[in-house]
This record gives sequence, structure tokens and C-alpha cells, in this order.
Amino acid sequence: LEGQERRPVAPSDCVQVHYVMDGSIAFSPDGSRVAYLVKAPNLATNQNDLLLYVRRTDESQAHGAPLLTTNGESAVRWLGDGKHLALLLKRGPHTQLAIVDVVSGKPDFITNEARDVVEFSLDRDARTIVYATEYPASSQELKPTQDEKARGYRIPFERPEGSNEKRRAVFLLRRNQGGTWSRPVSLALHAPFTQRTVTIFPYTVSLRMSVSPNGRYLLLTYLTEDTLPTEWQKSLWVKKVRGYGAPVLITALYDLRTGTTAMPLATPWAYGLLPTWSPDSQSFLENASSPVGSEWEQQDEKAKTPGVPH
Repeated sequence: LEGQERRPVAPSDCVQVHYVMDGSIAFSPDGSRVAYLVKAPNLATNQNDLLLYVRRTDESQAHGAPLLTTNGESAVRWLGDGKHLALLLKRGPHTQLAIVDVVSGKPDFITNEARDVVEFSLDRDARTIVYATEYPASSQELKPTQDEKARGYRIPFERPEGSNEKRRAVFLLRRNQGGTWSRPVSLALHAPFTQRTVTIFPYTVSLRMSVSPNGRYLLLTYLTEDTLPTEWQKSLWVKKVRGYGAPVLITALYDLRTGTTAMPLATPWAYGLLPTWSPDSQSFLENASSPVGSEWEQQDEKAKTPGVPH
């Protein structure tokens, strides 16, 4: 502006610019503290660092000192005791799941995967944890089948070492009364429509995993290409989705105690927000299109807005 001194941008100007990440703010169970991650540029390493702050909600001062600094992106979750946080942190070459003491800032890493942990969910007391890793496509899977060769040429639109379909594997951890964690167990879900076993889950954005507060149930959203029931095939929104060449996006309810799978909300598409559990673990809130065959779906179709989120 006129009358103001002009000068080049200096490093000190840049490091004061912070960016709060989506899904990175969490209040403690009693509401007395808030934990949040702030993204800040690190000029020495030429990358963004994540600064974890924890402060009381009745404090009015600025950030203060961060509890810890990492370069692994994560959501942040409080444990039920209000004294610990769970989040993803860099450990060597990979991002792992850690529980952090909010006083000392000391992380206790509880996974040691050979690839990045990309999302997680846990119960109220962090005795049941579910986490996911990205599942890479092998070059063998991308080769044309004999049937494809017989029907015509196949033009690959992706590089030989990768696939356009994103998939994740899911693992379960449990902590015993002595505080020792079990070995991770690969989650095998029985598909709601066909009962086939699914261990690798195609997804959009994320699997939107949500463990119930009591640790018994897991909600998981994934793309299914299974044969759909007749009622689903009649749905205008399902026809529209499949007309785009896309599978439907369902949310399955997995019982971590019995290994059974259900789908209490028969929606063919889920949106954005993670499913949110009630404190008693008996109900959940989800942002999704109307259940197939319901009066709400009929109202959406009459309003010419099939698939609109509710």
C-alpha cells in the first residue's frame, strides 16, 4: 500500500503461516482440553511439519509451544482417560500408529508395519483398535486375462506398477488387562449381499472406519461390485451410479466379537463425514443417500434428486 515500506519476503514471514488440517481438531471427553494439528512449513527440510498442540479450553493465549512435531499426516483422537491421544506419526520411513501422553508428549508406537498406516479408529478406552494400510496392486493383477485377449485389445491407462483402483487392508489389535497388545489380525468381512469373504477393500477417499465406544462393532465403508439384490437393481440412484461405470458404496457393520456382518442402513452411497456412534454403542449417525426401497428414496425420486445426502 502507498506509504508502506516494501521488502522481499523473508523465511521468518513464511514460518508464521499455519494451516489447520481437516479432521485434526478434537476435544477431550470432558471438554476441558482441545488437541489440534497445525501444518507449518519447515525451510530446513523443505517440507511441511505437523505441530501437535494441546491446550485448555478456558485459555485465551495463542498457540504456545507444540507438544510434539512430526511430518506424518493424521487425524487425532482422545482416549477415554482424557490423558492420552492416538494419532499417526512418522517412525523411520513409514507412518505408524502411536499413543501420546498429553503431559510429556512421549509417543508409544503400537504398530510396526512395513508400509504406512493410513487410517485408524479405536474404542473409548483404546483396548480395541482397527487400522488400515494401503494395498498396492501387483503387476500380475494388471495383465490382461485370456478372456480379455480373446475379446479384443486392452489399453492400460495406468503405469505397469500401479492401478487406478485404490484398496486397503484392515487389521485388528486388542489390548489385554496387562496392557500388552495382541499381534495384528487381518480383518475378513463377509459381504452383506453374497457372504463372500472380503479382505481387501476398494474405497473412495477413505474407508471411513468407526469403532463403537464399547469396542464391539466396526463400521466400514467400501465399494462393492457384488451382484445386488433385485430391489437394489430397481433403484434409480443405483442405476445412475452403475451407469457411470462405478460400483455402489456401502457401509457394513462388522461385529468384532462374533465376526458377523450386517448392513442396518441399506444406503447405496455414503458421504464425507465419519459415522458417529452414540455413547451407548447402540446407534450411529451417518451422512448418506436414502435407503433403497424406503419412503425417503421415493420422495427423493419424486423431487428428481435421487442420491441426495441426508
